[in-house]
Amino acid sequence: MMMMNNPTMLSYIRREQSVLGNIVAAYPEQITRALANVPRSQHWLILATASSRNAANTARLYMQKIAGIHVNVLATDQYLTYETADQDVDVIVAVSLTGDDEQPWPPLKRLTQQVRPIQLP
Repeated sequence: MMMMNNPTMLSYIRREQSVLGNIVAAYPEQITRALANVPRSQHWLILATASSRNAANTARLYMQKIAGIHVNVLATDQYLTYETADQDVDVIVAVSLTGDDEQPWPPLKRLTQQVRPIQLP
């Protein structure tokens, strides 16, 4: 396994197979647990930046077709600066590639002050 102190796109490509294998192996249990307290929703909002936003946009149409829901994908900074809380949104997902990215958290904090959040495990 290579050092990831200064990762490049090639670093991530080399790790892709093992990371995807772990995600797929954990998927059934992980998704069931995460969605256990979520009511049947119709409108999702995904907040993300950079390549996370690209990935969310790629998944958006698939999610809409398979799950029969409406999905909006917005840049985190755009949402924080310009948007207001949409009361029709049932589920809000903030995406961070590493978990260390601070950008998704300020909009979530603002949203939890404006709408009643559902706590996920």
